Amino acid sequence: MPPKKLPKKKGKQSYICPICDDQIDDSTQSIWCDGESATWLHRGCAGLSKAAYSKLNCTDTPFYCPHCSLVKQEKEIELLKASLSHLAKKIDDLLNQGPKTSNPGVTPVPSRSPRIVKNPISST
Repeated sequence: MPPKKLPKKKGKQSYICPICDDQIDDSTQSIWCDGESATWLHRGCAGLSKAAYSKLNCTDTPFYCPHCSLVKQEKEIELLKASLSHLAKKIDDLLNQGPKTSNPGVTPVPSRSPRIVKNPISST
């Protein structure tokens, strides 16, 4: 679960927002990034409205800063590309196998489109 409040630190050490390079302290609205950045950001620098910030602060929903969101999306896109490539190969393999029959040794009859007769009943 992400931290909801800035941890108390001994001495004068403080957190710096990686977006604006300003100090973050208990008097500013800030949020923890659960991604690779693993850092605190100002609410505004993280692109959160006050309402969104309040909702996130009351839940266990992970938050990802803009940078980590992009990294996460890139990884998801790569996984989807790999899945798509795998499925495309399976489709190609199936198309290249040719028709299958339930009776081995019997050649399937090629299917034809139905023939449309313009005047099925002659008037002669």
